[in-house]
Amino acid sequence: MKESLSGSVENRKLRFDAPHYAAHVLDELEGKRFEMTISVEKRKHTDPQRKYYFAVIVEMVYAAIRNLGNEVYRDDVHEFLKNKFLTKDLMGKGGEILGIYSPSLSRLSKEAMMDYIDAIIRWSAEFLGLVIPDADPAWRTKKGK
Repeated sequence: MKESLSGSVENRKLRFDAPHYAAHVLDELEGKRFEMTISVEKRKHTDPQRKYYFAVIVEMVYAAIRNLGNEVYRDDVHEFLKNKFLTKDLMGKGGEILGIYSPSLSRLSKEAMMDYIDAIIRWSAEFLGLVIPDADPAWRTKKGK
């Protein structure tokens, strides 16, 4: 059993982001020895990245897909983009693929979100003929910083 829990430390006490899930994990460990590794959480993507993604990218792709005659909603377009660019395999014990899933955007680091956005911009240009403006034209030069 390997689980990942996130949260914060306040007055030397752990405060879990998902306390009910943490309680479930701890219940599973009742009476067992365990090993715990704690690390500082990597910085997640920024609010401006998220706002740019939903306000500009999803909106423009949504409009283009609707103009092609597809009856979709904005959240359908968001899920479509996640499935197209963020899909990961769910693996079984024997290494077989059980299925696929697309992680939540909230789990993406700043750099992973930049890569995700860039992939959508390039795909949209090629397949939808869209020119999606960069939120910050100099972001590619700042990417490694």
